[in-house]
Amino acid sequence: MKKLTPLSILTATIGLSFASVAVEIPKQIITKHNAGLNGDASANQNVVDALQALAKEDTTDAMLYSLLGSSETAHARYVDQPWQKIKFAEKGLAHLDKSLNLLKRPDTAPNITFQVTTTAACTFIKVPSMFNRFEQGYGLIQGLVSAPSFAYAPARAKVGAYLCAIEAATKAKNATQALAFIEQVNKIAPKGSHIKALEKFKAQNTELAQAGE
Repeated sequence: MKKLTPLSILTATIGLSFASVAVEIPKQIITKHNAGLNGDASANQNVVDALQALAKEDTTDAMLYSLLGSSETAHARYVDQPWQKIKFAEKGLAHLDKSLNLLKRPDTAPNITFQVTTTAACTFIKVPSMFNRFEQGYGLIQGLVSAPSFAYAPARAKVGAYLCAIEAATKAKNATQALAFIEQVNKIAPKGSHIKALEKFKAQNTELAQAGE
């Protein structure tokens, strides 16, 4: 059985929502996008090529640039030379920035805003510190899960966003916040493939909280 990680759980939940709203993006691209984020170098290369081609046709689709940015950032893991890693990471981060800027359009649907913001935030908190993106990602995901509109998001999408928020709070050593987010996930979805990751985060943050007492 394939080992589930917080990232694979997140991309699975987000991928389902992408498929339901981004009808102009073929479902096989969504599938390869998620595979590429989770270790499939060939799938990642294929999806980067496909999304770059689509981006030439439409420069105003926030969802498209969100997928492209996260895929390009992930591609940095699959190249050998340091300069190549930096090149793809910077290109991906720039496209994620563009996706966030495109959300300012007045006709942007709330579900698009949710998905694009979650994808950018979860990517920003994972890239190396040299890119100075952690605080931006942490701020984005905190804002998302605390917004009144978050209550109306689908349960699985909430779980994906909360997992990202928990990871960010854990990295920031904010055990109180991380444990509060974990409690919310347990209320929303007490069973599922995310539980193993949740238990690991709970153990880490419980230990951290006790050490700070």
